[in-house]
Amino acid sequence: MFGIGLSRTGTRSLNEALRLLGLDVRHYPTDPITAREVITGAPYSILDRCDGLTDVHAAARFRALDARHPGSKFVLTTRARGDWLTSCRRHFEHYRPETKPPLLRDMIVRLRRDVYGVDAFDEEAFSAAYDRHVEGVVDYFSRRMTLLVVDIPGG
Repeated sequence: MFGIGLSRTGTRSLNEALRLLGLDVRHYPTDPITAREVITGAPYSILDRCDGLTDVHAAARFRALDARHPGSKFVLTTRARGDWLTSCRRHFEHYRPETKPPLLRDMIVRLRRDVYGVDAFDEEAFSAAYDRHVEGVVDYFSRRMTLLVVDIPGG
């Protein structure tokens, strides 16, 4: 099971719901092995020990995850753009990679560049990335019944 919504779209809430259903799904893992795999582009070995991922780890690699884990289910969490951008601004200005240890910093920067195209919050870049991501996910899964789209913050 993969939650492939972007950060601040309810991915943590989705993760908690999946855990209540008995799935061992990891939200934004920051362990050294996963960090190295993000940086190098290697497959996620954490998936040998759990049922799935949520947040940008999964969002950045949903196509590869689908190919490597056939038959998996995917949930795209969305959020009203204005609310999402406001939440992202607060989160990304507070959670700055330069304050983290080098390996974690490099992982964060790589994920941000892969998903948003920038290291730090930029409203225009984030807005374009949101559109690109949602459209790409919906198009990719358009002929299959393995995607659920849900607006958790919208109720």
